[in-house]
Amino acid sequence: MEATIQSNQMDVEKEVARTNPEVPSLPQERHIWRMPEFPPIPQGLNRFQVEAIEIYQCQYKNWFRAAKEEEWEICPSLWQGAMNSYLHIKSFLGQEKTIELLGGWSLLSCKDKVKKINNWLKNQSLESIDQKKELEMTPALETEAPVASTSSKPAPEVTKD
Repeated sequence: MEATIQSNQMDVEKEVARTNPEVPSLPQERHIWRMPEFPPIPQGLNRFQVEAIEIYQCQYKNWFRAAKEEEWEICPSLWQGAMNSYLHIKSFLGQEKTIELLGGWSLLSCKDKVKKINNWLKNQSLESIDQKKELEMTPALETEAPVASTSSKPAPEVTKD
């Protein structure tokens, strides 16, 4: 998942840098962060295109809130959803119009948060590796009583004489 996030991030970063080198970056300090006001959705789009833009804006806002509150557990999936929406919008609006509409509020303006998310993911995978090693090194507990087997045979009937 981390590789996909980084790959999508790099694609969009290259695209934004090539066409709009002055993408504003959000303040680094947490207490200064403000939710973005998106520009109006352009006229002439069909219902599905408008919905795609609205979904991106909603996903971005959810990701922004999670990043602002440093809820790293949910940030990667929110990032991925917003990035996929961004790339979908680019497919029907084209590169220039997408950057004009979303570039200033793109996920790329939060590079410091992305680094923290990637660090969190890396730490999670390291923790799971450490836990796996601990389990492998822990001797299996021996049971005193034999474990009852679960077979599909019915229990024998008990008859009274």
